[in-house]
Amino acid sequence: MRIKMQQVNNNKEVWIQAKYITYTLPENSREERKYPVLQQGHGGKKNVYVRYNGVGIMAETVVEGVAMFDMKTGLEKYPAIKDKIKKAGKLYPAEKKAKQEGTGMLIYIDPPTGTTVQLYLYASVDTNDSVDFARQIIYIAPHAEVDIFAENLQTDKDNNAISVLYEDIIVDEDASCSYADLVSGSGKQHFVMTKNFHIFRDAHFEYIDVTIGGKTVNKKVSVYLKEPGAGGLVDGVIFSGLDQIYETYAGIYNMVPSTGGKVLYHVAAGGESRVLFDGMIRIEPGAVVTDSYLEDHTLMLSDEARVESIPSLEIEADDVRASHGATMGSIDQEQLFYLMTRGISEVDAKKAITIGFLKPAFDRIKDEALKGRILAVFTQKCNELYGKA
Repeated sequence: MRIKMQQVNNNKEVWIQAKYITYTLPENSREERKYPVLQQGHGGKKNVYVRYNGVGIMAETVVEGVAMFDMKTGLEKYPAIKDKIKKAGKLYPAEKKAKQEGTGMLIYIDPPTGTTVQLYLYASVDTNDSVDFARQIIYIAPHAEVDIFAENLQTDKDNNAISVLYEDIIVDEDASCSYADLVSGSGKQHFVMTKNFHIFRDAHFEYIDVTIGGKTVNKKVSVYLKEPGAGGLVDGVIFSGLDQIYETYAGIYNMVPSTGGKVLYHVAAGGESRVLFDGMIRIEPGAVVTDSYLEDHTLMLSDEARVESIPSLEIEADDVRASHGATMGSIDQEQLFYLMTRGISEVDAKKAITIGFLKPAFDRIKDEALKGRILAVFTQKCNELYGKA
């Protein structure tokens, strides 16, 4: 595995050699896998970029504001994370799994004041008929500003590997985190993913969940608002086609007073695909003055596709606001007719309506190169569904 750390302001690049835990890539694959050049920082702030491709690190790796360790070393070095674990009353799932299997990685982010960290995470399984297990904790220190861009991908259409990820993201007091997460695997690859967000006092997070590839995807996203002032958004896109099967659970848990969040998903289903969306808003006893909302919208693109939406509210406190809404329908014929009267072909009009339906979450992604790759997959899936004009 190679870990590239690029510090943009002084153009330093550091390459770290580390050992794979569950598999080894062919020697030449490191040179064949090319990613776009990182963009310069924005807003006058200094940025630190970190990239890695693999499933774990066996030695300490540090760049300004970001440190990466194997799980055991990281938890021993940073007692603040242990305190958060004790406060939760039990082991976080990623740590528990890592202890059981002896693997795992911890990423500790504590940048200097005025610095925004942009963390790029790439994961792919290059061995056919294999299973890849990844365990990691991302800890974001108080007052930090972090943008995370994760890509779980596989370009080999005949690769039927299984990817399993357990991840905990801890957003500490007054920190801010934006996390864009793309699943875009081959037609045969399977993904099983568990992501737990632990949000503390006055911290804000935004999770953009984009699922557009893989034979099957089973994803569970849980957001725990653990101290007053914690809040944020889960904004998701699911675009299925052919015979893909996607299952997504997304829940926000208001555990204390004065917290709030929103879950919003857009689902477009075509071909003979199957999608299950299970959404949850839970307000624990005593968690008064909370405000949370759950919303999902489905666009049916074929008669053979099937989508099941299960929105749920569990409220065990008074003086709260909690609600949900859901819609389901097919392409609006009036919209289609309007576009066609403007000289747009029926195929291109359907593509425009479909991509426009999915854009709310897509537009939140801060990395233009990643948005471009997602848009390319959107277009490819539309071509599979509607053909080319």
